[in-house]
Amino acid sequence: MNRFDGHFPERHASDRELAWLMVRHVSDVLGQLDPAHRWAAISEIYTEDCISLEADAQCSGRDVIARRAEGSLELAPGWVLCAAGPAEAIHDIARVRWQFGPLGSTPAIAAMDVALFHGRKIRKLYTFVEHHSIQALLDRFPADR
Repeated sequence: MNRFDGHFPERHASDRELAWLMVRHVSDVLGQLDPAHRWAAISEIYTEDCISLEADAQCSGRDVIARRAEGSLELAPGWVLCAAGPAEAIHDIARVRWQFGPLGSTPAIAAMDVALFHGRKIRKLYTFVEHHSIQALLDRFPADR
């Protein structure tokens, strides 16, 4: 058995490319306020038949990805969505953590997206929202609004 010596092997160029696409997924899709810019990024980053899965929802298609991103941003004007650390990729799978909240304040939502790629585009996207984030969102936007 080899012991970890603190050095990581150089990542393949394709791993770096997929990690970069995950950063773009957060900045140019989820956090993008301009619908035209968001749609251009979606066309570049996702397959036409992409699938997005969350604990309580599943959707497919680029148009649904666009509507969900826009709806999240419209729900909380003045909030920003950004990466909460570096993206990582191994072969055809990548992940990135992100956060969403009022500008200059503690984020109300923290999550991690894991993507399965096909042909350098996201084919399946799995979103894991941290449990305390869900309660924070419910407190911020009660159902009786």
